[in-house]
Amino acid sequence: NHAERREGHAVAVPLHQPGGQIGVGGGSHFGPGVRAKVLEVLDQLITGVPLESKEGETIGVAEYGSLSGRSLQLMQPILTKFLAKAHPDVAVRQEGEGAKTRGDFFSLLKHHSAEEEPCKVSFSVVHEDGPQADFRPLMQQLDNASISSLNPVWQAQSQPQLANQVYSSFVSRPFASRDAPPSTVHMGLSLMDLHWSHTPPNPAVSLSTTADAELTAFLSTRAHEFKQGGVLVLGFIARSEEGRSSVSGTASPAKQPTDLWTVLTNTLAPCIQRLVSCGMLKSDVARHMLSLPLHPRTAKQTLAVLESQQHAWDVEWSCGLGQSGPNTTGEGAGQPSEPDPVRLPHPAWIALQAGTLSRVAFAEHMIQLFKNLYESHFRQLLRSRLSKGAVEFVLDSLFDILHSRIDDQDISPIKGVELEVCLCALRRR
Repeated sequence: NHAERREGHAVAVPLHQPGGQIGVGGGSHFGPGVRAKVLEVLDQLITGVPLESKEGETIGVAEYGSLSGRSLQLMQPILTKFLAKAHPDVAVRQEGEGAKTRGDFFSLLKHHSAEEEPCKVSFSVVHEDGPQADFRPLMQQLDNASISSLNPVWQAQSQPQLANQVYSSFVSRPFASRDAPPSTVHMGLSLMDLHWSHTPPNPAVSLSTTADAELTAFLSTRAHEFKQGGVLVLGFIARSEEGRSSVSGTASPAKQPTDLWTVLTNTLAPCIQRLVSCGMLKSDVARHMLSLPLHPRTAKQTLAVLESQQHAWDVEWSCGLGQSGPNTTGEGAGQPSEPDPVRLPHPAWIALQAGTLSRVAFAEHMIQLFKNLYESHFRQLLRSRLSKGAVEFVLDSLFDILHSRIDDQDISPIKGVELEVCLCALRRR
């Protein structure tokens, strides 16, 4: 588990759980589906970003909430497309092709022609997260992963070459702080971070109200950093109107639910109740355990915030805001908006159905899903009441009970269940 980002107080829920769904580097249960949808519209989004087309121009790219984000694997495609835009007469190598070894890198340097056109742009890639962020795992990924924009082989294969043209920086600041100078960011991404709460919990303020205020503050701050015509891609967990209460643990039994949060609640609640019955957990603590510091937004809630920011941002494309039809703010025809959110089944369930994953391995995937979402929240909640050893004993017992419950079920609780994700691309006015 990643180190917790901030310390809470009393029985308050933690402000944010780093890597809750994804972890550093973009690999998670649902990450590939989110990135694939963004890649569908990447060309049209970057086409509409104006460049000065002058020697020495710096193109700013920002990743907000980088320790929870799913953006790392998108950086090579993004930089490649900006490179093609800055050098329209040069055939730019397609990302993901070519040499993969360090030996190939030295071979590329040896055969690099002195007459090759030099790169006239450089890239400033900012990775942002909260005040307690530990960027070391992310830095290690950037230094070693083949998908990294700092990968020397990939940089050497780019045309023009990108060696010494990509500069990464790490910004550790409170939520909605300004992280870059005014009008310096051409493209930014916040994928799978904005559904988490980033501000101290207030019992008098609902999660819905807090989520609206945080998204408003985030967009207002980002407007100062982005160049006119720059594009900001947002992705966060969504929910339909009928599933509004499921995250808080008040889901009502009905027909076979397809809402992920209802399923998780219905599966976990009896396990927590068993700990209460055994005297291992106080009921006043148990009632807080299903209330994650997380607020999946409805389309109506998101649209209300976007309307309040329409002086600064245009919605160029969306998936899950109830809007459909062609893009009306960008240049030319592009990928049409889709009214429904991206719906992502759990890959482990698909593999189980296909016969490529055993039932035992599937159960382990399910336990990991629960741990990714809840374990940090549980641990911080229990710390105020129990010793460190007692906290670990309670958590081990809880996940043992959960494992038994999952093993005993003939039909998986996530059969037919999908995670709903809203995506939208905003263009700076």
